[in-house]
Amino acid sequence: MSAIAKTTSKQFVMPILLWSLLIFLPSNLFLTLTEETAFLGGLRVDYLIPKLYLSQVMIWLGIAVSLAFKNEKNSLDSTKKPVLIWLLIILSAIITRQFFTVQPVSSLWFVFQVLTNLAFAWLMILHHQLLKKEAFYWAIFANLVLQVVLAVFQFTQQKPLLPYCILGEPPFEPYFRMSRHIFSGREKILAYGSTPHPNILAGVCTIFSLVLLAKAVKEETWQASLRSALALTSTMAVFYMTQSFSAVISLLLGISALALSRSKKVREVFTVKLGWFALLGLAVLVPIFIAKQAQDLPQEPSLTRRSQLNQAAWRMFQNNPIWGVGLNQFTLKLEEYGSTSDVSRFVQPVHHVGLLLLAETGLLGIIALALTFTIISKKKQLLLSLLVISPLLFLDHYLYTLQIGQMLLVLSLI
Repeated sequence: MSAIAKTTSKQFVMPILLWSLLIFLPSNLFLTLTEETAFLGGLRVDYLIPKLYLSQVMIWLGIAVSLAFKNEKNSLDSTKKPVLIWLLIILSAIITRQFFTVQPVSSLWFVFQVLTNLAFAWLMILHHQLLKKEAFYWAIFANLVLQVVLAVFQFTQQKPLLPYCILGEPPFEPYFRMSRHIFSGREKILAYGSTPHPNILAGVCTIFSLVLLAKAVKEETWQASLRSALALTSTMAVFYMTQSFSAVISLLLGISALALSRSKKVREVFTVKLGWFALLGLAVLVPIFIAKQAQDLPQEPSLTRRSQLNQAAWRMFQNNPIWGVGLNQFTLKLEEYGSTSDVSRFVQPVHHVGLLLLAETGLLGIIALALTFTIISKKKQLLLSLLVISPLLFLDHYLYTLQIGQMLLVLSLI
């Protein structure tokens, strides 16, 4: 391939692909491949449906273009190659395990989803120079504005702005399946944007706002400052329309981290060990806190169900400590490990990514994560990012279970 064609790819094709991918990141547009594996006791469980998302198609298109035009080689530090070999062995064992789950189709499609988003991470790292350009931040800002416009229209009109096939907005029907809240004595459906749930919309706006704010803190130009101010204001409006507590806490943590990062003393105090201690401490304390609150407020189903799901996840891990129950199999096993009929009817993954990972992959999954961490170079930055999004990780599950969430996790950590 000629040098001109390669230059064209770098300067024109890949920027458009990556920035288009960011625009469609929150889109819930997907093609259902089959529903045969999605029924549990006569109940249709969305998490078990193999879905091909528009964003997945765009990711693999980006990979194909990158491989076609790539002419430079990236070498791995030789000291990390033994770790990479062990990581590949363990990942191969985890993937092999998925052939022997209750629903292998759901497990193996989840593997495809994870691999797709690892490819997304590779794309972002490979073309990291594009993430420093103004067009990247304008793509983020445009996406956030689009989600806010959709949210305002949905919240005020109680219907989608466009048909599902355009942006992936939910149809707001049937009414009983939508998330609702009481506003001034009136029950209203919460805003979804183009995402599958109000909490995800709030998470998208939170992470986009923090990306824009980090740019403003770093460069201090009036364009970046104005852009981040508008993003933060819009995100606060989205918080009201989604009632997402975890996203509010995450935004506050992000703002605090950015403010403190300007201090040289704080940067020196924050070590990798301190970051691990804080992250693991939160992972343990959050379920304990929820269990205590569920005991004190048994009339609050949001607390009692979360606590019961946490307990079910822990029992799954205890009974399957090495392999776990299999990827994307939590909902299938919930009735077996749920302590009450209420939690069995509330067919949801546990709202704690750490416990969900333990339940579905066991100790092998934890070892794979630990080995991955040893390969990563910017460990302090990664841990700080994980601490900022820890409310989303330990109070919800979408950063692990859903295509949009996994892409959002990649964007948060890159």
